[in-house]
Amino acid sequence: MNITILASVWCQNLWDELILKNTIHHFEKKYWVDTQFEVFTYDIDEPFFEQKNINYHEFFPAWIRRRWWVRRNIKNYQNLIHTLKVTDLVVIWGGGLFFDNEWTVSSLKNLNTWIFRRKLIAKYKKNLVFYGVGINFQEDRNTAYQRKIDAIFSGASEVYVRDTFSHNYLKKLWIWSEIVLDPVYNDHKKYKEKKKLQLWKIDISELSPKAIDITEYSWKTVWLALRKLDIENYETKVIAIIEFLIQRWAKIIILPHSFHKYDETSNDLVFFKKLLLEYYEITDFNLIDNKLKLSHSLDETYNYYREQWLDLILASRLHSIILAKVYKIPYIWLSYSKKTSEQL
Repeated sequence: MNITILASVWCQNLWDELILKNTIHHFEKKYWVDTQFEVFTYDIDEPFFEQKNINYHEFFPAWIRRRWWVRRNIKNYQNLIHTLKVTDLVVIWGGGLFFDNEWTVSSLKNLNTWIFRRKLIAKYKKNLVFYGVGINFQEDRNTAYQRKIDAIFSGASEVYVRDTFSHNYLKKLWIWSEIVLDPVYNDHKKYKEKKKLQLWKIDISELSPKAIDITEYSWKTVWLALRKLDIENYETKVIAIIEFLIQRWAKIIILPHSFHKYDETSNDLVFFKKLLLEYYEITDFNLIDNKLKLSHSLDETYNYYREQWLDLILASRLHSIILAKVYKIPYIWLSYSKKTSEQL
């Protein structure tokens, strides 16, 4: 069985990498005999998850406006065509593939790119499955966007989405879909809900030492899994939380989940380094009497979860909360978006 996966994976994001890992495991179990995976992604230099039955390929198109990438894009296009010709199944997966404008990609350009890929899949008459995808448009999107979504999803043999909004959006277009649990829930053992793990839920706008003063922190190891957010006085609030935990004699480990290569606003490591440098004026991030540490890689962050070496986690990133639930780690949920709230 040869499966081609079109994956929105790039730039060292633990969320994306673990979705890919567990999506591959899902299809390995479903098609258990000699399954070979051809994974198309935006970043083939540093694959996080490697197995003998996985080959990584660079997406086409990539950086289409860069003249010096012309030959590279031609090669990638030829490789995509060759792979589609010999594959048995095409899987499109990976979170919010269809979204409002982001930092480098407009909604329209993103949709047109997927329409192009969808036409290639149809040309070679390949069976297509959408797995765990999300549609993050505003509800008032016009009919032009709806037609493009319809062109992308129509004709797929199976469509599995990750949230109610995506399901209802497709339902309006008469496209059947089923909501599935985020693949990361299968990262350890068969997932079983344990509600007592959630110690408290706080809206991120109300983040303060008083808000998290709901348990004893003395001599406990506390993880911070936070992302940069455009919220008033957010950085000041994060420092206040760190100071509060230090004063309570907690050991703090900061866990970046995104190490984005091109966008510093999406890079958790850059965010925390700048924040700690500005406030504490230090460059050694094993600091304050060894009470504050900072993870520096995806592997390091991931290993903390797997080793479960802590007492609780303060988390705003969706997959930090999911991993806390998977590995049975008590957590305080710092809610910041409708998307995160719905999936949890």
